[in-house]
Amino acid sequence: MLPKITLGALLPLVSFFGPVHSWQQEVHNQIGFMADEMISTATREMVASILEPEYQGSLGRAAGWADTVRRNPHPYSYTWHFISARDNPPDDCGLYYHRDCQKGGCVVQQISNQTKILEKCLRAQQNGRIDAKGDYNSRSPGKIVCSEALKWVTHFAGDVAQPLHTSNRATGGNSIKVKFNGTDSDLHKVWDRDILYALAPLPNGPPATSLHPFFAGLVSRIRDDAFRSPRSTWAMCDFDARRDTFCPEQWARDSNAIVCDYAYGRYVEGSDLFLGSDRYAQGAMHIVEQQIAKAAFRLTGWLDALVERVSAEADGPDGSSRTDESRDKPRIQSTSNEL
Repeated sequence: MLPKITLGALLPLVSFFGPVHSWQQEVHNQIGFMADEMISTATREMVASILEPEYQGSLGRAAGWADTVRRNPHPYSYTWHFISARDNPPDDCGLYYHRDCQKGGCVVQQISNQTKILEKCLRAQQNGRIDAKGDYNSRSPGKIVCSEALKWVTHFAGDVAQPLHTSNRATGGNSIKVKFNGTDSDLHKVWDRDILYALAPLPNGPPATSLHPFFAGLVSRIRDDAFRSPRSTWAMCDFDARRDTFCPEQWARDSNAIVCDYAYGRYVEGSDLFLGSDRYAQGAMHIVEQQIAKAAFRLTGWLDALVERVSAEADGPDGSSRTDESRDKPRIQSTSNEL
């Protein structure tokens, strides 16, 4: 049963533990649209069958939903967007789920939890047992429960890739006040949107209803393995949701390392992070691009692996139709929209 927590009771907890913002909502949409371009046909069919008609079978259209409900009607989800690593950047970083997942839940936990709900939905769907009116307490999952699980997973794959969603210092950088291109900002917002919007450039932000050419370019670079770190290092696990929090914890650790290496490691107090001579934003842009690409890549691999495993277990006793060697990364095809 979902906890009944008032927003008034939750806000002090949030201000103590972690960040208030996430990737700009439209960036979440774009991460989803990138995944739309790469998911398998079977996963695409699953997405279309699980999401409400208003989303037109698109992860991109659904990806921003979680930010629209974290105050109302789902205030208990406020802490699910981040994990509060007990770090002290730039001197000390490191993240451990059992130590750092804050009271009320965290992004690592909820990627695992919501994926388990989604898996239950896929199995029920195969057997025709999704209850149109069912809730979290029903024997069979309800359509709304299933849709929300997919939307949570889609959104949180983006959140866990934003470095300052994995750091507790200054509530994820929200209280580090900075200048960016002559304008007041904060370090968290700089990583959420300022760097990307200034240097992509995206003066008006990307659309919420279709893939923007800049992000389409990131998809092409994923397929061409054209980022500074090789694509083979991005999965950090075998995309097996049966390992509970293992995969999302690895992704969060990957993001947290950037907090020390660059977010605070290159931060110069008092410098304009766009106009300053240290060129903070310009140096960070490739990291922002790569983290967005990682989010779309991991979301694709995570959902594809889940759909394939559930289907294989329904089809035969061996429980898998993929080799171990192929399970650690999505299948990249430069001439197709399927991973």
